[in-house]
Amino acid sequence: MTSTSSSSKSFKAFRRTVLGFGGDHTQVHSEEVKNEPKSLQDRELDEFQNQVFSRFNSLSASSADEFLSIDWMCKLPDAFVACLEDYKLVLLNNENVSKPPLDRLLMEFYDRNIKALDICNAVRDGIEKVRVWNKHLEIVSGASDSKQRNAMANE
Repeated sequence: MTSTSSSSKSFKAFRRTVLGFGGDHTQVHSEEVKNEPKSLQDRELDEFQNQVFSRFNSLSASSADEFLSIDWMCKLPDAFVACLEDYKLVLLNNENVSKPPLDRLLMEFYDRNIKALDICNAVRDGIEKVRVWNKHLEIVSGASDSKQRNAMANE
């Protein structure tokens, strides 16, 4: 299996994860239509979910070439931090967050935060591995060049 196909698979897995959240997002909106008008608190939570979905959906819409590029990796923590700030505002504005069904939403959000941090850590580790491999390639290239120069000098 080539590295291109493995990065393509990881890209598809990431997109499925984000779009899976979008499935939840769509389901929430279909339930909204059926139910009575929502309170201010519910509207704030819906707006928060919309913002989280749109931020990460735009990241998942990247092409395979853009995925894990420097630009994409800069956008990922920006989106993550913006979502955390929005989340803090939701918590500060709502006193009933510990009551059902909001407690379930909190737990889901914490789980998603942990997964997002895992992704950020994996990206950091991947970048570090690429740097180490680059150093190793420079060493091998330098050794190869010196052997070629020695062979040419002996001829």
